[in-house]
Amino acid sequence: MKILYIPLDERPGNYRGLASNLANIKEVELVIVPSMYMGHMKESADIDGMYHWMEENIYECDAAVISFEMLMYGGFLPSRVHKLAEEPHERLERFKKLAADVKRKTDIDIYLFANIMNTTPYASSEDDPDSYRNYGDLLYQRAYLLDKKKDNNLCCEEEKELANAEKLLPQAAIKSYESRRNINLTTLIDSISMLKNKSVDCMAVVNSELSTYGYAAREDRAYLNALKAQRVDDKVIKYTQSNEMGFILICRAIAVRKKNKLKVAIIMDRVGNAKLSNHEETIIQTLIGLAGVAYSNNVDDCDIILFMHCSKNESADTTDVVYNDMLGLNKPFVVWDTVNENVSDPDFVRAMLIHHVSDNLLAYSSYHTIGIALSLGIVQYLYGTKRLRDEVLFRSLAREYAFNTIVRPKYDALLKDKSAGHLTHINSNDEELKRSILDDIMKVMNDLNTPFDFTIKGLEFSWYRLNEIKLVL
Repeated sequence: MKILYIPLDERPGNYRGLASNLANIKEVELVIVPSMYMGHMKESADIDGMYHWMEENIYECDAAVISFEMLMYGGFLPSRVHKLAEEPHERLERFKKLAADVKRKTDIDIYLFANIMNTTPYASSEDDPDSYRNYGDLLYQRAYLLDKKKDNNLCCEEEKELANAEKLLPQAAIKSYESRRNINLTTLIDSISMLKNKSVDCMAVVNSELSTYGYAAREDRAYLNALKAQRVDDKVIKYTQSNEMGFILICRAIAVRKKNKLKVAIIMDRVGNAKLSNHEETIIQTLIGLAGVAYSNNVDDCDIILFMHCSKNESADTTDVVYNDMLGLNKPFVVWDTVNENVSDPDFVRAMLIHHVSDNLLAYSSYHTIGIALSLGIVQYLYGTKRLRDEVLFRSLAREYAFNTIVRPKYDALLKDKSAGHLTHINSNDEELKRSILDDIMKVMNDLNTPFDFTIKGLEFSWYRLNEIKLVL
């Protein structure tokens, strides 16, 4: 099976790092955009060159997973900083014609993924136009409070905050920001016709903001109303994580072609009285549907188990209780470690290896990477080998446990004073620093005593950010 893939941007998790997770599956070939066409941070990709490449390759593929922001604006950050007017609509018309022609001539499945632009709530130009350095927080605050005022929900203090934002914000800054957002929204709404005429099979749209008010909330409602008006809202799936979307849809493309409707059941550990929050339940249900598989409320009837480590009881031997739950699982499973936000539970990870739980484990994720972990688990269930499973587990433990949980806080503290932006920056050419980080990661992995025969031979960073790391095994 050949899958054409155009990523959201050049960061490892969206681009080459993602490709490495499929490299050892012989049945799946990822036809990925060459690096010569990719952009860098706010520098747009070579969109015209990318279109020519796509036109030359898409007719030979069984599926295509395509980032809307990449084709319209040249990447994720370019979609936030552009000064375009007609170009996105012209590019969309070009893609509409290509998709319709490919659909006529081949049996391809085409998946698009796009974003409702999130609003940075603080003053920074790191991911936004230069003017956001001065006005970002005020633009966010003004839009939020204006929407809330329509519901007559502003208190006296909020009325003062709104008046202050209106006073301090230049009209030119508002016009520039809102015109860009309007171009993005109208282009996205214009793409709905591709769902209507079936030249696109499914579209996933990310809204990472959960607020009822503000720019993203307004645009989300406008897009949903447009979908309903054209009666194609059943062909769009909403999600909350843009950096997971490429791999989730690749998983969907594989699962759909396999024509084997896998079933996923959820088990939570029994420590304490943990229950799924409404937000977590929505994420899981959406994710399972996005990945092209079905949810099962019967563990005996499922193919894969999603095991959630979600509670910690300090007064009990938590890990023994948890692993009594896990050791009884006689089916392949994926672990979602949600005890700590964005990092692993170290006791949980160590106990998992002590109890040899990894024998049936397909993939592991901390809180924020469940989409990639579940997708990897599904792909491995369909096509995987023990070697691939071991590599995936080693890579995820090295990143989520060793780096993000143990090593990264040290370098965050060390480099924070030198960082100009909201995130910790790193000099990607500082080989001594990279060697130090690599040595620290390997020390943690050696102490963890994993049963996997892998080592990390190098690190790569994208966008000069400490969190954008790729591990080269």
